[in-house]
Amino acid sequence: MEELLFKLAELGINIGIRTWMKDKETYVVNNIFEITKFAKDFGCKFLEKTQLVNNIEQYKISFVSHLESSDMIKGIPEERQEVILNQLLKDVQSVNLSSSELAKKILEDEKLDSLILVKSENERKNWDEKEIGIYTNLVRYISDNITVFFRSLPDYSSESIKVLYQENSSAFEEITKRLDSIIAVLLSANDIKSDFRDYEINYKRDINNQINKIELFGASLSRSIKRYEISTSYIELSCLSDDSEGKKIEMSRLLDDNVITWISGEAGSGKTTFVQWLTRQQFEDASGTLSDLVPIFVKLRMCDFPLNIGEYLYKEYNCKCPEGWIDYLIDNDKILLLLDGMDEVSRADRNDVYRFVENIIDKFGTKRIKSRIVITARPYIEDLFDLDHGKYSIMHMNTKNIEKFVFHWYRTIIEDADLAREKAESLFGVIRKSGELKNIAGTPLLCAMICALNYVSNETIPTNRNELYEKCCQMLIEDRDKERRIEADNLEIRKLDYTKKTRLLSIISLYMLTIEKTEIDKQVIFDELKKYLCNSTIISDASIIDDPTVLLDYLVRRTGILREPTKGKIDFIHKTFMEFLGAKEIVRSNRWDLFNGNVTRPFWKETIIMCFNDMSQEQATKMLRKIINEYSTTKNQELLFMASLCAQNSSDIEISIKQKIDREIKKLIPPVWGMINSLSAAGTYILPFLENNKKYNDEQRGNCISVLSRLLYDETESEAIRVLSSYLTSDCSAEIIKNVSYLLIDYPNEKLEEYSIGELVFNGLEGIITSDGICNTSWAALYLCKVPEGRASHLKGVKKIEINNDYGSDIEETDIIDSNTLLAFSEVSSIEIIDIRSDKELSCIKKLPNIESVSLFINENATEILVSLPRYLNCKKIKDISLFSMDLDIVYLEDFKEFQNIEFLSLGLGNRMLEYNFERWDIFPKLKQVYLCIDQDVFSDIYESVERWREEYKYIHFDISCFEK
Repeated sequence: MEELLFKLAELGINIGIRTWMKDKETYVVNNIFEITKFAKDFGCKFLEKTQLVNNIEQYKISFVSHLESSDMIKGIPEERQEVILNQLLKDVQSVNLSSSELAKKILEDEKLDSLILVKSENERKNWDEKEIGIYTNLVRYISDNITVFFRSLPDYSSESIKVLYQENSSAFEEITKRLDSIIAVLLSANDIKSDFRDYEINYKRDINNQINKIELFGASLSRSIKRYEISTSYIELSCLSDDSEGKKIEMSRLLDDNVITWISGEAGSGKTTFVQWLTRQQFEDASGTLSDLVPIFVKLRMCDFPLNIGEYLYKEYNCKCPEGWIDYLIDNDKILLLLDGMDEVSRADRNDVYRFVENIIDKFGTKRIKSRIVITARPYIEDLFDLDHGKYSIMHMNTKNIEKFVFHWYRTIIEDADLAREKAESLFGVIRKSGELKNIAGTPLLCAMICALNYVSNETIPTNRNELYEKCCQMLIEDRDKERRIEADNLEIRKLDYTKKTRLLSIISLYMLTIEKTEIDKQVIFDELKKYLCNSTIISDASIIDDPTVLLDYLVRRTGILREPTKGKIDFIHKTFMEFLGAKEIVRSNRWDLFNGNVTRPFWKETIIMCFNDMSQEQATKMLRKIINEYSTTKNQELLFMASLCAQNSSDIEISIKQKIDREIKKLIPPVWGMINSLSAAGTYILPFLENNKKYNDEQRGNCISVLSRLLYDETESEAIRVLSSYLTSDCSAEIIKNVSYLLIDYPNEKLEEYSIGELVFNGLEGIITSDGICNTSWAALYLCKVPEGRASHLKGVKKIEINNDYGSDIEETDIIDSNTLLAFSEVSSIEIIDIRSDKELSCIKKLPNIESVSLFINENATEILVSLPRYLNCKKIKDISLFSMDLDIVYLEDFKEFQNIEFLSLGLGNRMLEYNFERWDIFPKLKQVYLCIDQDVFSDIYESVERWREEYKYIHFDISCFEK
């Protein structure tokens, strides 16, 4: 059996490599790929040849081991398994296509399995349903492996051969990682209604293969790699909840507690990438939140309304879904509906989406729902759901994420790993030193633009967004073809310079803005171009004016800005470029009439803001005065916020209009709670107005900081740190100090030192110590804190530290807290840590010599933390231990046996599958009191034992309760 499986793996790798090479060279003898000849002809050295052989053999082993450990070939006698495998080997070998033809079919998404399945239709007529199912899944398994392998490699060349013999080959590593998800997809539909089984499997296969690749801006500059693997290169971003707490949460956790999740983020913030990652994550989800759900990824801009998911899937994937399948998914609570780009459809169509989602939820009734619905939009789209749902705003990337992104980008573009690392380190060094550049790099799109510009030239990267867009347009429209010496076939089109090509694209952009569409029929663009050319000297060739097909095709193929995502449709590579070019056309042609009625329209917002960068002082002031006057009449705050954003983006305005905007903004600060989200829409223009004021109470300060948390990553470091530092005073509450510390922690140390942040945090901590010696703080505050010389004694009165991680922290920060800070807390005898996620967070306890009482509220890695307690605690000193966890799955009294002086033990354990052993309480000679709070199911099992304990250990007081369901 194993021999047959290895033959299958060998055949798969043979076809995969031959297909990749497209028969440009042949190294096949008797259907076996001759590795030695292949390696020799490409000049592989001895070690490289050895590594190549090893990589291929390791892949075969993985192929077989994954298959054997699955249930794919089980459930029938071994002799029948051999019959099926022999038939499969014969059928795969008999696919009579050259490898170049096969490569073309794979690239065009024609299923390799369909070419294999037809080979033995007659033989399989005598098989039973189970055998046919096993054979079909094996065909899909080898087909998907070949396809994944082929698509994982850069375009074939003598240089790209090295990816096969690298010591850690990315090609083999990628396909090996995908084996589990391929099998998971093939087995996922075994228990579903038979009418839908084959369709659902093939649908998931399409998603698994297609959605894993995402466009990376600038990657088309590389000859060989145009898309990158989301499963290996996705960077975790964070969100802020749009509620009173404004807590930070990792995006991967957004769906844990919400059936409907609304995600807002500015242009290029990573909304679509996250939705694509969620689609892929369904096949690899370890948390269980998404397992068994079927992802339906809908690009709303490509939909017809009223919304019909079945029709959309047919249009998008060219595969007609069976009648009733979508209803089946909803009725059986197994749909993951991902609606991307609410801002790219009209208000009427958005209302249709609201109704569509509400109808789905109504079908579920009152039962607990496992299905999930995600909607993404830009921040200015109003969320009108009456249903309970989570609402979150994507935060800008912090320094660490920018670094990861830059390294991923270069790793994708440059095949030489060492050179990629060198280039990435150089660019990140520049970004880190420039506050302005780092702020621009805070969104994935703009960070990718910076990477692309840096890759193609050594010019200074612009620190103004409009200039960055202009540089990128020039790079994509003009420079790329110049470098590659690509010229248009048509002599007239060849005469078009950058200015003229940009003008044509701007005309298209402005037209799409006026009809509020981000994707449009190609024929409509054709007609608009023709109308423009008839009254223009930009093209003199009458044949092109009469039929601009060749011109439009050139703009699509060669500019890198315009594209044809599906046949007959035109859009821009990103909506931001449409907005930027539309703004250029408005300013160039003085189309100020377009501002009328559009200033507060969501579709126009970014375009109007961009216009102000190129306006004259006179024109910018005139337009701002008009907006503010209208605000004075209507009191529509959207007008005021737009005025602030436009003023911020303007290169020059009169002081008088700025002062007028300032006066109106000041009236709104400090904001009431209901104003926080809307005030954030005013942008960083309002940052200086958010400084702390002694007249503010804690609620007002908290509201100001909630606005700040949504703005800071767009501003320069100095201004942000200055405003935040105003809240580090002795009269601010513990919550204020914790929140501000969290916001400050990502800034460079040199900037924090410049503003003496460490000493200010110390002042804040000193001011929040309660009369009974309790200091409620966070990891971020402790990390930032620097004890001024001679003032360590000011913290000597602290008896208990409560470390609450409400605002998040990076785990590595907890074990490098300044020793002087911990020394100042030397008299602390009790410590409580809430939301603990790693045993590293216990390292500070080791430096506090007088700890007698420990309370830990564990969020993750509970078993690891429990086992490590004796390493970090002074076992002889500890008298009280309180430990609370909802996922700890095993606990024995022996876990605490080293704490011989313990007097009080409190355990809150919510896992209903808890494994426990509480039978030897006498191992603790000084134990006086035990409190157990456990899951209701465990409570029923353990309750009878409690009476026996009370009788046997009369010197111990036992108290037991349960978590209510």
